[in-house]
Amino acid sequence: MKASEVVVDAGKKLDEFGCGAAEFISSVSNSAQESVAAAKRAVQKGVHATEELLEDTAHTIRKNPLTSVGITLGVGLGAGILIGWLAGRKL
Repeated sequence: MKASEVVVDAGKKLDEFGCGAAEFISSVSNSAQESVAAAKRAVQKGVHATEELLEDTAHTIRKNPLTSVGITLGVGLGAGILIGWLAGRKL
């Protein structure tokens, strides 16, 4: 095999490698763009779900204000007792 044939063969292999690398980079880029779009959609769904939960909670509080205050008081007292008990324990 002559030196010129070796150089031509090496050039062809480099060209093939370059095309393969370009396809790989394009594939990775497309995958990353799809992942970002999916993440944005998931965040948007979360925002809508949170807004709906807040609206439902506000409606329930307006509908049953005394029950809401009683539940809040009970949860607050329970959390306070639990935290006080945990803080008073000796490790």
